[in-house]
Amino acid sequence: MNAPVQNNEEYVHYNALNDDIFGSAPNSPSLDARREGGEDDVGRRALEHPSDVARLRSLHVTNGYREGIATSKEQYIQAGFDEGYSLGGEIGLKAGWCLGALEGMCKGIRQSGNSEATLAVKHEALKLYEDAEKELKTEILFSAEYFSTEGISLFGVTLKEGQTEDDIDVSDVAAAHPLIARWTKKVLQFAEKVALSLPKRQNQVEC
Repeated sequence: MNAPVQNNEEYVHYNALNDDIFGSAPNSPSLDARREGGEDDVGRRALEHPSDVARLRSLHVTNGYREGIATSKEQYIQAGFDEGYSLGGEIGLKAGWCLGALEGMCKGIRQSGNSEATLAVKHEALKLYEDAEKELKTEILFSAEYFSTEGISLFGVTLKEGQTEDDIDVSDVAAAHPLIARWTKKVLQFAEKVALSLPKRQNQVEC
């Protein structure tokens, strides 16, 4: 997915082969730098290149996202099934997806540096996650505001192009839940902001 950062041995070996071309003969700047700071210092400078930082940041965010999805899905799917079998499970799945994605992105961003811009993104991610935790609680998702005492949803489902009422399934109803719809949109918008591509359909996300 992301190109690996070249290790120090390869870096030194490459320069050794090209001493005459790139000035790595005795008293040259690159050779002196290796002698004074050691090979590890050279590796650190390589990692400080902007393109390497961007790749590492993307890797951290992606890995964190996957970890968050895996843990949150299990928790919320079960809670959803406890509330109402298939529809409840689907709502639980989507709520878990939202929380898992946000939690994962928080973990990934936490490892991506301490620049002023990065700290601002960390704060935004944490605030989103905390707000989502409050709104996507089981007792709120399945409250009387959204479901009747008979378990019938009180919100409408917008038909997609070419779709009829007979084509509506539990996934469509769950996606139309006002809280699920709102937080799905927020998660996707934030993921775009941190340059993380998420699947458009939540039930296609693989743990």
